[in-house]
Amino acid sequence: MNLFEIEALGCSRGSFQLQIPGWQVSAGEFVALLGRNGTGKSTLLRVIAGEIKATTGQLTLHGKSLSAWQGRARARHLAVLPQASDLNFGFVAEEVVALGAIPLALNWRALEAAIRRVMEEADCMDLKGKPYPQLSGGEKQRIHFARVLLQLSQAESAPLLLLDEPTSAQDLKQQHHILARVKHLSETGYGVVAVLHDLNQALNYTDRCTLMQGGNIVADGPPEQTLTPTNVSEHWGYPVTYAETASGQRLLC
Repeated sequence: MNLFEIEALGCSRGSFQLQIPGWQVSAGEFVALLGRNGTGKSTLLRVIAGEIKATTGQLTLHGKSLSAWQGRARARHLAVLPQASDLNFGFVAEEVVALGAIPLALNWRALEAAIRRVMEEADCMDLKGKPYPQLSGGEKQRIHFARVLLQLSQAESAPLLLLDEPTSAQDLKQQHHILARVKHLSETGYGVVAVLHDLNQALNYTDRCTLMQGGNIVADGPPEQTLTPTNVSEHWGYPVTYAETASGQRLLC
């Protein structure tokens, strides 16, 4: 059974139509949603997250309709890291991370330990006592990464983590730190779906790439089979070729 599955999904947003006949994510799989701007990647992610209601079709999580999941149980099994947050309360960073504990059953001592663990995983422990509104965009992004890690930490079954451009505000080191951490989560059983714009990140970190165009899926498979020079040239309008580093890593350039 797939961790998450879509059947005959339809969604309308003004003149834009999202049509997905079928698509799924397995536990232990890191999937990238790719495509040019306006092709439906973020819309699909928001439909999965429940932020946008589908017009037609069925979405299931662990074989159960997503709409049938109760609030706290759903929050322990599905979390989304947005590209940016509008949170402007005068919290310190640690308190924002603690918001991820709302669906959990933890005493204060266990919660303190869990917050420390996820902040260390997100490489933001040094921000613990800093006022959240004063943080940079990249620092806020890492704080929310820690928050969603906490939110999913007590899932009874493999959770689904949704990421909308998780490295958009990060410097080079932090980009690779976050992607390596997400890759590790998928290797421990998480299902991960991420909207990515850096094709080399998708090529080197993900298990599968879903290429979108005009609200439809036009290619889906392992990165090397999806991100071919022909597909990249056709869908991004830019000619590329493969290169190989001294360590054997393949890059699009």
